[in-house]
Amino acid sequence: MQKHERRQEWIDDLNRKLTEWNEKLDSLESKSELKQEEARAKLRLKRAELDARRAELKSRLADAKSAASDGWERTSSELEQAWDEFQRTAKDVVGSVRD
Repeated sequence: MQKHERRQEWIDDLNRKLTEWNEKLDSLESKSELKQEEARAKLRLKRAELDARRAELKSRLADAKSAASDGWERTSSELEQAWDEFQRTAKDVVGSVRD
């Protein structure tokens, strides 16, 4: 084999390898874009859940303001439960953004 043929063979081989890497990188980029869109969709769902929890908490706060002293025990318990659910959901939303 002549030097020229080996050189061309080497160049062709390197071009083939480069093409393979380009395909892998393009595929990785496509997968990354898909994952980003999936993450956005997941965040939108979690945000909707958080908004619902916030509305529930506001409702419980309004109830607490108007609760009679004999109903305060039940109202405060419901308010605390609504707060715990809101806080858990909020932490879940924040955690999903970090992941």
